[in-house]
Amino acid sequence: MPSPNVKTVSVDGVPAGSILEGAGPSNKGLIIKVGRSQPKGYTGWVKGSLKVLQAGGPYKSELEKYVTDEDFTAEEIIYEVAPRFGKKNLMIFNCNMLRLKE
Repeated sequence: MPSPNVKTVSVDGVPAGSILEGAGPSNKGLIIKVGRSQPKGYTGWVKGSLKVLQAGGPYKSELEKYVTDEDFTAEEIIYEVAPRFGKKNLMIFNCNMLRLKE
C-alpha cells in the first residue's frame, strides 16, 4: 500500500487523459495514461482504456510488451500477466495504488 501521505487517484478522481504513476511497491515506476476519467472514491482497476507509458514494479518485464501506442484495459493486461505469477489478480492498476504524476 502507498504511504498514508500519498494522495492517490481514489481520493479525488482524475480527468481523462491524466498521466498516473505507481504509488506502491507493486507498481513503483509504472506510468500510464488513462483514456477515461476516474471517479472520486473508486478504488478498483482503472476504468476504460489506458496506455502503458513505462513499465515498473516487480512485474516490469511482463509489462514491457504493453509499452506501445496501443490502448488496453486493466483487465486485458491483468488477466494475461497475473497467471504467470500464480495469481488471479494484481492491484497494479487499482486507483488506490496510483497517483497523478507531477
